[in-house]
Amino acid sequence: MVVLMTGFASGMIWSLLVGPLRDGLKGRAIRLAQTQDKVRAAQRSVSLSKSVGADLAASRNRLERLEAGLPTGDVYRWAIRTFTRLQTNRVQVITVAPPRSSPSTILPKVPHETATFSVIGRAYYHEFGAFLANLENEFPHMRLRRLELEATHFGETDSDEQEKLNFKIEIATLVKSTTAKP
Repeated sequence: MVVLMTGFASGMIWSLLVGPLRDGLKGRAIRLAQTQDKVRAAQRSVSLSKSVGADLAASRNRLERLEAGLPTGDVYRWAIRTFTRLQTNRVQVITVAPPRSSPSTILPKVPHETATFSVIGRAYYHEFGAFLANLENEFPHMRLRRLELEATHFGETDSDEQEKLNFKIEIATLVKSTTAKP
């Protein structure tokens, strides 16, 4: 009887005192694990937001550098100076036509206008390729819209000049507007 009563008393103590405390500890352990997961997720979000903030600052700096290279004011004078600087002994820029301005049709909308102008010149084939590559690398805000190449007519010039190509390119560039705010 004493053994039975001791077993019964032990069972009652276990089920009434120890069992609920053990279940409470399990529930707290689960909530602790969930809270730690939430803390880790929040820490990842914070570190991600810091990296996104750093990327945003770097992107803004890059955008400001690119916008500093946009022409302002007299676009024709800017185009003449730019192409005079880009020409070499093997690439001759003969004419830069006055630009035609229009609102930007680039998506997404940007607060800049577009100026389109033509450049006529003469160059050897490979030198012209290097000229175009230099133009695209140095001025990412310019787009080549049309390119016409034709061989120099036989008999018009000396034999060295006959290997050159006449080119006409039409270029569109963004122009920084003095009234628009980004």
